[in-house]
Amino acid sequence: MSRVQRTGRKTRFIGAGLVLVIATAVVIATVGGGAGKATTAKQSADTKTLVVAVASDIQNLDPTLSSADVVTQELLTNVYDWLIDYKVVNQGGAMIGAPNSFVGAIAKSFSWNPAHTVITFHLRPGVKFANGDPLDADAVKFTYDRIFKQAGVTAFLTSMAAVKNQDAVKVVDPLTVTIDVTKPNTLLLGNMAQFGHSILDPKVVSAHETTADPYAHDWPVHPSELAARLPVGAREESELLRAEAQGGHGDLQGHPERFEQARPAQERRRRHRV
Repeated sequence: MSRVQRTGRKTRFIGAGLVLVIATAVVIATVGGGAGKATTAKQSADTKTLVVAVASDIQNLDPTLSSADVVTQELLTNVYDWLIDYKVVNQGGAMIGAPNSFVGAIAKSFSWNPAHTVITFHLRPGVKFANGDPLDADAVKFTYDRIFKQAGVTAFLTSMAAVKNQDAVKVVDPLTVTIDVTKPNTLLLGNMAQFGHSILDPKVVSAHETTADPYAHDWPVHPSELAARLPVGAREESELLRAEAQGGHGDLQGHPERFEQARPAQERRRRHRV
């Protein structure tokens, strides 16, 4: 069964984890698509960059601390992956995620002990992050340590599912992880099948940790801040993309001279839309 068939999500990348580099590339492509002839020429020859217009900025690229507004959820869902997912079923001709049925994602299988106080995850062998780093049990452990240390919404929801703290997540071997719960419950799997539990690349995150930002939450730069640093032409392109996503020309309607500056980029997209 294919990845899309199993999860019902669009364009999911198995083992994507913390590929903030990819997310950064999407952000830069979105807000900087019309920054000059050199950029245009580069884009024409680039077959690996996808430019997507959305109706608003995302909150941030840190899945642990992002809430589920539509734009943020769509982007994070397409960039990251997690251990398990909702099983997709046919209900009255509609494909939906069954709220009480789960399948493996990064984990190829999972099982409870008889007392339902320990769940064991067996990871898929050979899965790598986008940069080639292994997506293994150490990456899972790093992710859950970070979740609990950040003490955000994901940590709160996970603790509600009787996972006391990061010490409850244990590495058994490179492809096996266990999670202890203080009492049997039906909350844990539903919580884990969401982007807050995205598995991150320890090397990538650690490389951007600082004293002021110990969990690299603010890396990369938020798209709104990035847009403010771009040349005027690139900012116009960003504004036009957002306006088109909303079904109109937004603020450009009251500024025809700005629309004219952005028009070449608009025409390029019309010729190349798929």
